[in-house]
Amino acid sequence: MRLGILGLPVALALGLPSATLATDLKADRHFRDTLVSFKANEKYEDTSLSISGPNGFHATVHGRGELPSIDLQKFGRPEDGLYRYQLNAAISETVKNTAALDNGRDSSARRVVRRGADASGVFWVKNGLISQFDSNQREDNRRPK
Repeated sequence: MRLGILGLPVALALGLPSATLATDLKADRHFRDTLVSFKANEKYEDTSLSISGPNGFHATVHGRGELPSIDLQKFGRPEDGLYRYQLNAAISETVKNTAALDNGRDSSARRVVRRGADASGVFWVKNGLISQFDSNQREDNRRPK
């Protein structure tokens, strides 16, 4: 029984080699009014920024050679609530593509791929504007009287 329990994580790890290909994207996030943007010292290629929020809000932009930004106000007044962002990019470092998958390309297709980098997080919108999110703040767990 124990062998079976230990075998599952090993099988998953071997079956998902691409899960370890991404690194942390080193970028400073900047929130101003309704604008979500990022600044980085490194140059990233083929970038995308996705933001999701209350009531099915979702926006994605792509960039080439620069980190993209999204102004929430372009989609109307942002609703109050918690928003999530995901920033993805390709870096100049390459790794050998060892996939034996028939992807429909001819045999001269690239045998190397760029290593990915990503960053994610959350922010809060209050009264239509992005407010600073204090990750150290704790919710009061006391029961009301």
